[in-house]
Amino acid sequence: MLKPLENRITKTPYMLKNSFAKSLSIVSPEFVYYYLNQIVTFGCASLIGTGQYGTQVSDTFSNNSTMWAVLIRITALILATLPLIWSFIKEYPRILPGPDKRISRISYVTVLAISASILVNVIASSTGFTSTSQSFTKTASTQFSLPLGLGILVYGLITPVTEEIVHRGIIYNRLRRYFNLPIAVIAGSLLFGLSHGNLVQFVYGTVMGIIICCVYERYGSFVYPVLFHCISNTAVYVLMSIPSLRAAVFSVFGIVFEVCITLGALYLIFSEKNIDT
Repeated sequence: MLKPLENRITKTPYMLKNSFAKSLSIVSPEFVYYYLNQIVTFGCASLIGTGQYGTQVSDTFSNNSTMWAVLIRITALILATLPLIWSFIKEYPRILPGPDKRISRISYVTVLAISASILVNVIASSTGFTSTSQSFTKTASTQFSLPLGLGILVYGLITPVTEEIVHRGIIYNRLRRYFNLPIAVIAGSLLFGLSHGNLVQFVYGTVMGIIICCVYERYGSFVYPVLFHCISNTAVYVLMSIPSLRAAVFSVFGIVFEVCITLGALYLIFSEKNIDT
């Protein structure tokens, strides 16, 4: 069973009584994160090729477009998250897990993240759902145009950490403060799905968001949703980048194996007793 996350909160959060104020406190972090991300990205791109040394900068950008794209993406993610760090640190529960059973729990979460992310992607691709959105196709093409190492750095490490600070660290915890568990999980996961900007990633993000919230509720430490998100993004990125691996996970045996592993990992996580409070 899930234990209430608020029982593990180490700092007493403030409470808002006005419905509008509650709604604004829940959605505002997403707007701050999204628009600052866009502003920084647009600003960095606009500066390239302008000013006194515009020609030289433009040539450098053209010759090293991948490197510049990665640097702009990382800069935008970090700067968009910085204004939210103070709220995250001030309001919310412990980040690191306790020493008791830490290794086994990390193992369970890692296995679940790999198997669940691959399984959901296989189902979406096999049913043709991924081809229903041109926006998703364009986004995927951009993401997987990076070399494997850079792709993992951006989409398997930096992006998940910043998104978790916004969505589980702030938005979900605020939802959890004002609503019961099912509403907080569903609403937080829907907002997480919507933040991805297209139908395919909305469905994928919502499903994965529900699992992440449940893992967070189960273990209470913020490190677990971050770990889950990083591992799942990395697993998908590696899967889509290596054709032989992709063929294996799309086989009938691969799908059955993924289902069994996912169910097994869920059982181990939710059947564990003596969760520390």
